[in-house]
Amino acid sequence: MTGAKSSSEMAPHADDGGLLTPLIAFLDPEDARIARIMEPLTSRYVASERDDIILKQIKEDIVENILKKRNAKLPYSLSNRKAGRGIAIVGPSGAGKSTTLNHIFFNHPAFPGYGRDGKSCSLISVDAPSPCNRAQLGNIILDALLDRGKPSPVEDDDDYTFRRTLPADEAWRQVRYQAWKQKCLVIHVGDMNHVMHQAIPREIKKVTDTLKNLMNDKRWPIHFIFDGTPAMIAFPEGDRQLSRRLTFIPLESVTEAADGNMIAASIRDYAKDAGLKLSVQTGDMLVGRLCRAAAFQMGLAFEILCKAIETALKAHRKTLSITDFAEAYATRTLQPVTLNMFLAPNWRTIDPSWVVEKSEEPNEVKKKNSSHRRTKF
Repeated sequence: MTGAKSSSEMAPHADDGGLLTPLIAFLDPEDARIARIMEPLTSRYVASERDDIILKQIKEDIVENILKKRNAKLPYSLSNRKAGRGIAIVGPSGAGKSTTLNHIFFNHPAFPGYGRDGKSCSLISVDAPSPCNRAQLGNIILDALLDRGKPSPVEDDDDYTFRRTLPADEAWRQVRYQAWKQKCLVIHVGDMNHVMHQAIPREIKKVTDTLKNLMNDKRWPIHFIFDGTPAMIAFPEGDRQLSRRLTFIPLESVTEAADGNMIAASIRDYAKDAGLKLSVQTGDMLVGRLCRAAAFQMGLAFEILCKAIETALKAHRKTLSITDFAEAYATRTLQPVTLNMFLAPNWRTIDPSWVVEKSEEPNEVKKKNSSHRRTKF
């Protein structure tokens, strides 16, 4: 590992107006060194088969459909496009839905400019608030459309500062207009399961009807990409037309049998890049324990891996061992030794599902535990 450097070397490249200067100065050289090591690790993306599956559906249901004519007898134009379609990425909290989609959007050749300040893109992305009604969703999408292609909001941006919340009908009328005006073709809505938090079914139906109308709009049809927990599956139920236009993609759980080689290689690579020697014995069964500790969710598995590396670095150790994973897990979960997935001899019998439920909202967990309705994909 490199020697400690001044924390001033962590200064952001962008002009922050001095806002971050006291925060950076607060870190001592050792803090800054560890932060420099961890930053590329925590932001690293490890591709898997799920990327190929999602890319295939984006190509078929989004890109190819956008390029099809609604009226075959007329020349193709942006106003002569087939009705919109949608895909929905489904997985528990910690599955890596947002990380996967952000990586795909940022690197997809069909969406140049995505995620870059000052660059416009044919795709915008928002997260649904919780709970989410029709007016709230319309306003948050409208904000994203109005801010499209602009730098991050600044203090003297009066348009942003004094923007008022619109009633539902007006918000969605503006969404329709702004999507056309700014040539937005695709809208990604994260945490779409929040729509299901509403207790009144007719309010949920208002949202489904509005999205369906945007898909069917003859002047400017919109395509949608949703992501959310399994509660989202019930979102289009009762609306055959919307159900027909949506393709659900479940994110498969990670297991030692299917993903063991990839996870083992990632552990080795991450440790090496952190300047640590991997000190793990076969009998430690680290990969299996890590999969179970993460409730078999890929995003959580890499979060725990990074936390274990940070634990080793802060303890000034030269190696990464199962002890670091145990300490990281204990810090994250506050579980006793008997329930620590990296220490307990009976780790295969410990129920890890609470790790996912802990990160979900109470009303969503309650719904999941009280309803056992089965849905086909």
